[in-house]
Amino acid sequence: LRARGVRLRWLVVGPPDPAKSDGVDEASRGDAERDGIAFLGFRNDMPVIYAASDFFVLASHREGFPRAAMEAAAMGLPIVATDVRGCRQVVQHGVTGLLVPARDPDALVQAISTLTAASPDRQATMRESARAKARREFDQRQVIETTLSVYQRLLAEHACA
Repeated sequence: LRARGVRLRWLVVGPPDPAKSDGVDEASRGDAERDGIAFLGFRNDMPVIYAASDFFVLASHREGFPRAAMEAAAMGLPIVATDVRGCRQVVQHGVTGLLVPARDPDALVQAISTLTAASPDRQATMRESARAKARREFDQRQVIETTLSVYQRLLAEHACA
């Protein structure tokens, strides 16, 4: 991104996991910090982190229930995520963010460049779309109501059988 003239300050949140083969080792971490990447570790103040952010990136190889992406959407952040199960349920490509193939750093760089170059109006539209999708699909009350509705329908169908 720097080679393309995109200047960003990165916040990496979450505890280090040295057991992961694709984790960041200490030598790489030092280089990254000199390049403007801050490793914040585990945080209890994620709303503050989201509020200080312009967008959210989740470059997972696999994902089940991407709670962090759901939280970011609820905070109105456009999301760049990999096109894997879980992420594609949160990100509507081109509407709430951008999806890229997993394990494709060039596509990830292109998507981040596209998002940072988008007009303020386009970014605002994506923010509002992300927030609306989160309210509509991920709000705990909505999930409970939907689950209860499915159970009631199944019970009614089973009672008639």
